[in-house]
Amino acid sequence: MAYRPVLIIKGAHLFSGADVYLNVMEIDVIYWMADNLSEDGIGEKINRSPRCVNTHVVNTYSKTGCCTHGGLISYAHKYKVIFHRNGVLMKTKGNIKPGKKK
Repeated sequence: MAYRPVLIIKGAHLFSGADVYLNVMEIDVIYWMADNLSEDGIGEKINRSPRCVNTHVVNTYSKTGCCTHGGLISYAHKYKVIFHRNGVLMKTKGNIKPGKKK
């Protein structure tokens, strides 16, 4: 299943400076990683297998240029993919609006 990008971070790839496109599942996986869940735990939260979660993690590493969980969490905070509001971890809702039906 292909997920539509919901977040575009302009010029944010760590090495190439390319735009980064993250989809809903990747944002969810980053959010739960930041909450210190394992791939098994994340899979339970989003109803996916640990292998599927690992694929999302690897894709996110590739898209962002990060190579560790800690680096990815730091990146996500820097670019406001995840953030804290009143001491609560939050995740972005994205910046692409769904197209109107004709």
